[in-house]
Amino acid sequence: MSSPEDAESSDQRLAVRVTAIEEWMMHCDRMLQTLNEVVVTMQNRLDSLQLSVDRLSETTRTLSGRVSEGESTPEEERPPHY
Repeated sequence: MSSPEDAESSDQRLAVRVTAIEEWMMHCDRMLQTLNEVVVTMQNRLDSLQLSVDRLSETTRTLSGRVSEGESTPEEERPPHY
């Protein structure tokens, strides 16, 4: 039969293990929050870059259309006071 000291020692070991698991879980939770913030930041940057690419593509299509139709580009046009 186990003695009260053995039961107490077993309870202490269990408490130490539970505490270690709780600390590990807290660390994982903090790491997950940090990674989530990074992902959100990167998605926002990606959305912004995609918008810039879309605008540049539209500008390129517009300018290509003007050049192929013989129209002058804004760089080729002289201001009216010249």
